[in-house]
Amino acid sequence: MDALISPRLVDLILLGVALEALLLWAWSRRDGRVPAVGALLPNLVSGACLFLALRFTMSGVDAVWVGASLGAALLAHLLDLALRIRAARVRVPA
Repeated sequence: MDALISPRLVDLILLGVALEALLLWAWSRRDGRVPAVGALLPNLVSGACLFLALRFTMSGVDAVWVGASLGAALLAHLLDLALRIRAARVRVPA
């Protein structure tokens, strides 16, 4: 049961997020129908920053780093929203 609350598990999840980004990059270069990784990157970064905040909390790291990673997650999330809103406006004729 301790393995489920280990910071090492979060490390594996972060590694999985990095692997996901690499696979999406490779897939988008091979198949033009897949969104470019740049369009997906803010979403991946936001999630990774949330997991990083979790890892910092589990490891007892100073709260400043937890706050910084949560702030970075917020910024990446807002960027993702802005890109999605802009893309939706471009597709829908006014």
